[in-house]
Amino acid sequence: MVLYLYEQVAAGKLDWRDRVSYNKNTDYQGGAGDLQYVARHGDTYSLRCLATISITLSDNVAHNMLVRHLGYDNVMAFIKKLGPDTTRPFGSASTTAKDMGAFVEEAYRFAERNPGQGGRFLNDLAHTVYHVGLPGELPPELVIPHKEGSIIGVATDAGIVFSKRPYILVILSEGITDEDTGFKNIAKISRIIYDHQQKLPEAKNLKLPDLE
Repeated sequence: MVLYLYEQVAAGKLDWRDRVSYNKNTDYQGGAGDLQYVARHGDTYSLRCLATISITLSDNVAHNMLVRHLGYDNVMAFIKKLGPDTTRPFGSASTTAKDMGAFVEEAYRFAERNPGQGGRFLNDLAHTVYHVGLPGELPPELVIPHKEGSIIGVATDAGIVFSKRPYILVILSEGITDEDTGFKNIAKISRIIYDHQQKLPEAKNLKLPDLE
């Protein structure tokens, strides 16, 4: 959803300074994020602010405000354009690793086409407050744009590991007893894959875009 917003801004159809009003009747949601505690009905927030905290804090209220502003049907049409055929509308919690990998790849391609905007997007993904899945057991100097997610019994992470041989990795798990265990398992799997990738030749044609 935030990637769609970035593409709209890059195309000149929206401006980061545009503001969205908070509607407590449609936008409120508990869980992750701070707006649920501080936003008052009618308060306005810039698209830049909402995009940033939607990624870095996984703010559910910011997410809902952006979906309302962008239009649910527009967001879903963008998702379908990327090719996935299993990801369902918001709230159904249904996807596949293939779908998530397609979204991550599009984020990288967007950064190639739009270094400034795309670099900011990847930078936010690399500096979220939730940073225990894919990066959990990897060298701290690596840049890893990624997005973790969790609901009861489920822990997921999808992103790009910018090592000497950059790669996209998506790990989806279900049936876990608790969230911490789920992300520890993701971190262990991520380390196994990283160690294997380090044994392969360097991929010089893939590089980290400039991060703003």
